[in-house]
Amino acid sequence: MLRDRYEPLNLFNLVPTLGMAMEPVLAQLDTLLDDDTLFQAVKADLARRRPRTRIDGRPSTPVEVVLRMLVVKHLYGWSYEQTEQWVADSLVLRRFCRVYAARVPDDTTLSRWANLIQPATLHTLLDHLVGLAQRLRVTRGRKLRLDGTVVETTIHHPTDSTLLHDGVRVPSRTLTKAKPTLQGTAALAHDAFHDRTRSAKRQMKRITSRARSRRSASPVSSSAGSGGATTGAPAWKGGSAGSNGGTSWTVAAITGTRAWNGGSGGASSPTIYG
Repeated sequence: MLRDRYEPLNLFNLVPTLGMAMEPVLAQLDTLLDDDTLFQAVKADLARRRPRTRIDGRPSTPVEVVLRMLVVKHLYGWSYEQTEQWVADSLVLRRFCRVYAARVPDDTTLSRWANLIQPATLHTLLDHLVGLAQRLRVTRGRKLRLDGTVVETTIHHPTDSTLLHDGVRVPSRTLTKAKPTLQGTAALAHDAFHDRTRSAKRQMKRITSRARSRRSASPVSSSAGSGGATTGAPAWKGGSAGSNGGTSWTVAAITGTRAWNGGSGGASSPTIYG
């Protein structure tokens, strides 16, 4: 069951000798995060975790706690583990995050909730936060700096055939998304664009399969041509126009036509890249 907030509790009343002052940045953020628009936007995303998240199940980590702990995490550049540790150890951060004397959610719980917040919600929150900060004279809001992280990922080796397939696939995807903008002109949408993604994929696989069979049957050293040395695929050359022949052969295979470029010496052999 999705909970909104814990019951307010002033921890400093339990320890009267401690002060209640927050650092200036936290004090300003504490005021901004009380805005109900921010709260409801995040709550709507978190409620999508399960079909009956709002009404059934165990009481969840309150939405307010999740929102404020994520703000603290990004404010200080902490990991999820560090956020859990420092919020649990600090009475000031417990008060800011509205955890009070309750158990601080662990790092895995916080990361699962954070993954439910949609990019569109984050953009809305940032715009609304800047507007609030301007009205409260916290900032002028003339510039907004965004921080991003580059994450390493795996991609396929960029051979000629796969790049040409991408050249068909990506524009096709864009044009498919653009079809609804044509509104009621269904005939125009059908006549103006035909999706060739599947045929391009078949041709790409055929080229890759043929190149692999040629490689296993008759391997060529890397010194045979710049095309083979660069892409890691074999190159068969005839005359001085071997590299040009390879490009035309690959394009012809994607488009379903035949093209054959030979060299100036009279030999007629293509350059084939996988």
